[in-house]
Parts: sequence; C-alpha cells; structure tokens
Amino acid sequence: FLLDYYCNCSPNTILYYIHTSMILRHTLLLLSLLIHLIQAAEGRIQQAEATIAAEEEEAEEEEYVRVLVGFHDRQEEKEYVRRQRMQPRTAGGKPKTKINYAFRQTEALAMEVTLAELEEMKKDSKKFSYIEEDILVPVAAGASSTTPIMNATATTLEEETRRRLAEVTNWGIEMTQADRIISPDPNWDQECGVYACAVDSGLFLDHEDIPYSRGDGYVDGKTFGTAEGQEWFYPRGTSHGTYIGGIMIAEGGNDRGIVGVIPNGPGSSNICLRVAKVVADGEGVALISSLLQASEWCAEQAGGKPVVINLSFAVEFETAVEKAIYQRLYDQEGVLLVAAAGNSGSSELQYPASHDSVISVAAVDSGSQRAHFSQYNDQIELSAPGLDIQVLQAETNEIKVSRGTSLASPFVSGLAARVWAAAPRCSNADVRQVLRDTARRLGSGVPNREYGYGLIQARDARDVLVTMDCNTRRPTISPSVSPTALPSVQPSATPTQSPTITCLDYLESCSRETDCCEGFRCARLTGNSDDSLVCRRDVAAQQDRPRLASGDGKVCRGGYGGGCIS
Repeated sequence: FLLDYYCNCSPNTILYYIHTSMILRHTLLLLSLLIHLIQAAEGRIQQAEATIAAEEEEAEEEEYVRVLVGFHDRQEEKEYVRRQRMQPRTAGGKPKTKINYAFRQTEALAMEVTLAELEEMKKDSKKFSYIEEDILVPVAAGASSTTPIMNATATTLEEETRRRLAEVTNWGIEMTQADRIISPDPNWDQECGVYACAVDSGLFLDHEDIPYSRGDGYVDGKTFGTAEGQEWFYPRGTSHGTYIGGIMIAEGGNDRGIVGVIPNGPGSSNICLRVAKVVADGEGVALISSLLQASEWCAEQAGGKPVVINLSFAVEFETAVEKAIYQRLYDQEGVLLVAAAGNSGSSELQYPASHDSVISVAAVDSGSQRAHFSQYNDQIELSAPGLDIQVLQAETNEIKVSRGTSLASPFVSGLAARVWAAAPRCSNADVRQVLRDTARRLGSGVPNREYGYGLIQARDARDVLVTMDCNTRRPTISPSVSPTALPSVQPSATPTQSPTITCLDYLESCSRETDCCEGFRCARLTGNSDDSLVCRRDVAAQQDRPRLASGDGKVCRGGYGGGCIS
C-alpha cells in the first residue's frame, strides 16, 4: 500500500520490492544465526583449550622419576613386567611406568614411574624388596681445573714447542713399577686374553697418542644412558674418560703425548680395551643404572676371560641393587672391580669404591704421601699416583695436568690387567690378594685408613702371581670377609756395616736351600720342562725386612721384587 501510494508503482514492481525485502530479512536472520553459532563454537573451543591445559598441567605434575626396583624373586619380576604391557595411562596418555633395563641374574629393574604410581608401589612391600632412587653419580674429578702442561712450566716459545712434541712420562710410572717389563703368558690366547674396561665419558680415539682404532679388534665400545648420536669414541665437551684411557693405554716411545701403564699398543700384549660411555657430552655425571648396565656389558664382552673394570666415580650414597650387582660380578663372573675412593678429603665412605667387592683406590703424591683431597677410611685398599698427573685431552692433541682419585684408579686397573695377563688362569681373588700382598707399605699399620695395603707394585705382583698354581680358573672368593691383614711393617734402622754375605737372588740357579738369599727358596720354577732349580720367592717368609746383598755393601729391602738401596 505504501509502495503504491508513494511511488505509484505497478503491481509487479511492488511484488519485486516485497520479495527483495524478505530475502534481505532472511539473510540477516541467517547471518545472525551464523554469528551465534560462531560465538558458541568459540566458547566451546576456549572450554576445550582450558580442559587440555588442565590435563597438560596434570600430566606435568605426573612427571617421571627414575628408580631402581628390586623383587623378592625372579618369577615376581617377570610377572610384573608382563603386567606393565597392559597398564593404564596418565591423563596425558603416557604410561605410568617405563622399564628401561632389566638387570641380568639379579631381580631388579631400572624404571621411570610417575609420582602417583611410585606412592602406590611403596605400599606393596610383598612384591618389591626395595625401591631406590636411580641417583646421578659424579665422576671423581680433581678439586681444581686442569692446566695445559705447555703453559704450566714453559718459559719460552721454543721450550713450549719442545714440550708439545716430546713425550712425557708421569712420575707415577716408575713409582708403580709400570716401566718394568711385564710379559703376558705365552701359553695364553694372545688376542684379547685379558680385558680392561673403562666406564666413563668415552675415549677420544683420534688422539695421536692413542694407538687403538675402531675395527682393529683390540678396542670396542658402547654408550649407555646418553642422547642418541653421542659416540663413545668421540666425546665432546668432556675429557674425563680420555684422561682415564690415556693413563691406561697411551702409547710409549712415540715421542708424543704421555706413557700409559699399558704402553705398547695393540698386538704387543694380550690385553684388549673396552670403553663404556655413561657420561653425556658436556656433563660430569651418570645414572647409577647406566654404570651397572655398562659393568654388565663389560663382563659380557670378556666372555668368561679375565676382565678389569675401572669406575672413576664417587658418591656418598649406597644402593642395594648396586651392591648386589657388583657382588655378583665379583663372586660369580670373576670380574675385578676398581674404583676411585673419592676426593672430599674426609673419612666418609663413597661408592662404588666402598663396596666390599670393589678395590678402593686412594691417591698419593710424588713423595708417597696421601694427597690432601683423597678419602681415608677402612675401605681403602690400595694407593696410586693421583696428584699432578699428565693426561690426554679430548678433541685436541694437548696434554694437561690434573689430579684426583679418579686418576689413581686407572693406574691400578691398568696395572692389574697387565699383572693378570702374566697368569690369566688365576682368579680375580688371586690377583686382588697378590696386589695387596706386594704393595709397598705406606703409613702406620697394614692395612690402614690412608693407604690401605700400600702403593701398588706391578712387577712385584706379577713375579708372585706367575709362581702360583693357577692351572685352572678357580671360583672366586667372596671379599666380604677381608683376608688376614699382613703384620705391621716398621722401618728398620740402617744396619751397621757387616761382613759381606754372598747369596743368590731371584731366579738365579741354585742347588740347595742355603744358596738363596733370605726370603727365597731353592725350587723348580713352575712351567719349566727340565728339573733345574732356581731361587723362588718364599711368600710366607717375605715380611719386608732388610737383608744383605752380595759384594757391594748395599742393603736389599725384602718383600717382593727386592730393590737395593745404599
């Protein structure tokens, strides 16, 4: 009506306007509805985002903790592992438990569990014998940073260049008798007859003073608990493992680097090296589960042959699973375990060194005095050089000076491997006892809290071990009961000049008992095809007492290896 009145339009035009207005109205209604739907959707999205954020926050609260879990028996452990495959998940969709490693021949697992699951597990004492934190164990590094040896003493560019090119011999090489020839048993398998295994941060194989290379059959390695892509043979950002490896196997006589205690390289001895990388690049700690897994791998690599494992780590906490596994490796698998005593300079027990199954190594200086940082306690077993020690640097060809019981430990482990290589049919307990018996006595009483049985003497230990009757590999002896301590050795006063007494020394031919010097007996040497007699060491009679040598007025200290002084 309005359109007809105002515009005097035809009926068709009026209908057109009416239709157009209706279309516009419906369009506006549709747009309004669409806006309402969009707003509703946005509200739901915001609500969903809030829900997801809450779930994520809940999932973050359910963070994983690393634990070591022990079971009462093997069957219970297997049943638990089977059930974990069907376990419920967290709000974030993650499993409540993750099994990282099942230790062999030990009812224990290395796991990651949520805090809520951990609380539930603690309530089930019938199933679990213990639940312990999978702690981080620091390397037993020295108390101060290392210093490049070139800058430590060089005064001119020419002197610095000479030191860079010349080979350096640590003062501890002579002190421990590492420079005395120790030949392997010629009747034993010459390729990998004995294994030395360094559990640490890896070994920089490209160093010019490391004579081993991948694929040569004498060295191999593996990583444990580190990020993917970190290689055992090329550590980055940490040199600790290369310090350890260099002390053990740096090549001697090549006019570069340092001299290791196993210095002749592959092919010249029956000792093979295994490297277990448990410290991540740029870090200085390792999980205890990684240490244990690596130690089991070292034993597997030896395949029943003698193996010495070096563990240059120290922490004040003891775990039940660690104690059980190291005891099993020692008792049942014949492994010789050597570890750093710790660098706190206190009487506190540190681990793994303070386990009964492990040789705890203290550090001494060049004057055979305990290094001020070295631990002193009842578990100290042997001493070795650990102050101002020249070491190889990873990622370069430099030499640096460092300190710590972590450097004393590879002196003992490397030399123990050399000693064992001379009589590989002997057991780990045989080698351990001989190392104790032949150590150079330091301090008051034997053993004592500062030096244990004393400073390791490799040649003396080897000479005694080869005379022992070890035709077959005997079962190892549990170290839980310490051997009877040797009598305390008190320094004897310098004797007054006495008439010269002529007597025969070690391995000299003899015909009767009185021919040999005190501390020796006339007997057939084990392994000789003839009946010739020589002066052999009388272990029972050797009490480190002075005796007279022949002809020159010198006094020979008794004990293994002799050694005359004016």
